[in-house]
Parts: sequence; structure tokens; C-alpha cells
Amino acid sequence: MVDRQPPILRRVFHREGPHCRRDRSSRVRRASRTVCPRLEVRNALVTRTIRPVIDADAPRLCDAQTAGWLVEYPSISDPIAWLDADGFDRAAREANMRRLIVAPETESFLAAVQDDLVVGFVTVGESRDSDRPGETELSWIYFDPAAHGSGFAAELVFAALGNRPAYVWVAERNPRARAFYAKLGFVEDGVRRETGTLFDEPELRLAR
Repeated sequence: MVDRQPPILRRVFHREGPHCRRDRSSRVRRASRTVCPRLEVRNALVTRTIRPVIDADAPRLCDAQTAGWLVEYPSISDPIAWLDADGFDRAAREANMRRLIVAPETESFLAAVQDDLVVGFVTVGESRDSDRPGETELSWIYFDPAAHGSGFAAELVFAALGNRPAYVWVAERNPRARAFYAKLGFVEDGVRRETGTLFDEPELRLAR
């Protein structure tokens, strides 16, 4: 655990152009997990912040996840009913979010906040694939579709991963997500799975 607030990195955008100010006055003690600095971007319209997830975020994280599912899995007309039938109702999902915040396998769990509303999140952790031991997995990234196309999701991934090698699973029938990962340098590594996946959708593994 980190016993101090991470250093704040603010980028303030004015109409004349970007002016970047960095505050390096505070230091963070090295910990076993990666802690991302808080990132705040302001312009004339919105304020965006990337920060570590907190326990109170759990309900909104589930909202962003559900909104993302409706876009990512168009073949599932009612993902909530599907989850309820599978024994993973809203209360269980919120409890799982809170568990992940403190789980030792979670290296980084960051929220994307726009005007005080969580619109997306990312989790990065230890590899769960037996053929890629010791590697880094981009476990989850979900964004409210209202924030798609804003560049915020790419900023969030960079805050969590930087340019490190990693891998991620993506629904085969999700061209938007596959194009997004391609822009970040991820390519198919030749592995595909059809069982044990969310909503039983075939998935491809991408790596960089």
C-alpha cells in the first residue's frame, strides 16, 4: 500500500494552446504494485481526471461496464438478464469490483473521471494465462460509449501501462475494440478461445 497521495500531474489546456505544468514536490514510496499519478486535464468544456479507483466508485464502475457491454456485445440483447441468470447479479458485481481494488494480483486499477463522473476504468495485473507466465495482462477496460472517440481511453491505458509489453483478450466480433488496441500497438498472437468467455463470445488474444 502507498501511504501518501501520489504526485499530481496536471495539464491545463487553454484556447491559445496547451500549457503543461508538472508538480514534482511530493514523492511516492515504491510499492509492490504500480501506482499511477493523478492526471487532470481541463479545457473550456470538460475536466478529465485519471486516478486510482476507490471503494465508493464500485456502483459507477458497474454502470460503465454495462454500458460498454451493450456496444461490445451486440448479440446480447440483455446482458443484465444474462448475468443474473448466471448468478452474477449487480450486488455480486459491485462486491467483485471492491475485491479487485485490494487484490494482490491487481497491479493497477484506475478510473477515468469526466466532470466528477466515472466514465471508464482499466485494470492491469499478473498474467492469468499459463502460456504467458510472469507477463502483464490488460485485464479489463470499459468505457461509457458517450466518451468514445474522445481519446480518453487511450490516455487511461497509457496511464496504467505506459509503453510496456502486455496482452489483452478482446471479443472477436468487436471491430471497434480491435481497432482501438491496434492503435496502441497490440496485434493478434494466434491464440483464440471459445469457452469460458464473457457471454460465450469467441475471443482473440492480442499482444505487444
